[in-house]
Amino acid sequence: MTKVAEPWSAHQQRHLSYISEFTTDLQHVAGKNNHVADCLSRAVAGAVHLGLDYNRMAADQTTDPDVQLLRTSTTGPQIEDVFFGDAGTTLLCDVSTGSPRPIIPTGWRRQVFDAIRGLSHPGSKASQRLVAAKFVWHGLKKDVRDWANTCLECQRDRVHRHTKAPLELFPVPSEAEPLTLVASVEMTRAFISTWVAHFGTASDISSDRGAQFTSELWNAVAQSLGVKLNRTPAYNPQANGLCERFHRSVKAALRASRKDSNLVDKLPWVMFGIRTAPKEDLQSSSTELVYGDFVPRTTVPWSATLQRSTLLDNARLFAPVPTSRHCLPQSHIPAGIQTADYVFICHNAHRGPLRPPYEGPFRVLESGDKHFVVDMGGKLERLSIDRLKPAHLALPGPLY
Repeated sequence: MTKVAEPWSAHQQRHLSYISEFTTDLQHVAGKNNHVADCLSRAVAGAVHLGLDYNRMAADQTTDPDVQLLRTSTTGPQIEDVFFGDAGTTLLCDVSTGSPRPIIPTGWRRQVFDAIRGLSHPGSKASQRLVAAKFVWHGLKKDVRDWANTCLECQRDRVHRHTKAPLELFPVPSEAEPLTLVASVEMTRAFISTWVAHFGTASDISSDRGAQFTSELWNAVAQSLGVKLNRTPAYNPQANGLCERFHRSVKAALRASRKDSNLVDKLPWVMFGIRTAPKEDLQSSSTELVYGDFVPRTTVPWSATLQRSTLLDNARLFAPVPTSRHCLPQSHIPAGIQTADYVFICHNAHRGPLRPPYEGPFRVLESGDKHFVVDMGGKLERLSIDRLKPAHLALPGPLY
């Protein structure tokens, strides 16, 4: 006969042998008879230490009308006087939850909120739960929500959703001119010899804030031609998105047709191809929209009178066709930004890992659909709405 081994390993057998040397006896002890556990589990008002002077708070409870109204009220929380500390001071507390929660006078409520929420700055709902777990007063949730929403540190440091204004599309003719130097003199000469010579003087010019567009020469030429200069806001290239998208198309065409390093000779052919390429949404090319169709018909003899009447008929029937929008992100404009007195400005430049993404708040001097005029330390700045978000302040007084 053979003996079957126990289904335990040697390690388990050693543990079982050690446990067998002890005896166990499990008994239930009621909470009222277990004095040690009952003492440790009982919460007292003195266990809440947040840097608050509870002796002064107890004195202010006797003169606060809201606290006295709760004391005499027949409905509402269960109110009891709970001893606090060794001096025999009593705090009026709510004991309906099993742990006493002091009833906070009016003058102590903001101090209690700052003491609890100042550690990690949680959200409004989490702040409501934290404050309501330790203290009580009438309108607690509303006060905590309003104070949490008007916290300047949270508005400056947290990003829920950036502002993105909708894009406005409009067709314009395109020109490109190669430059040997990106200087104000070369750029001004190319503008006059190319754009002004072909299309005449423009009423408005939009550009970025490059050195050549902020030079005295460029400003003097624009003033002599009667041109209004519009510079895009800093860190907002989408303000001149049509020009930026045209640059992308020209660079892509140059790279695709590049066979040698002579890109200057390739540029006129690339521009000719871009202008004559038909657009599916417009059912015509840019050249046909600007100059019309001058290709004569082979079956009918060409005549100036017939061509002129044909162009006039086409001009009468011509109606602008809205350009299509391909893969545009959804726009988002915060509610109340048009009526906000103060705004935060997004810091789009390089910043450290712990630097807040927004700066401010700054006072709004002029608001618009696309741009705002903001007072930044005494200097007026015209900023895009995409860099702004409204500031919710508890006090209407000036900050900066």
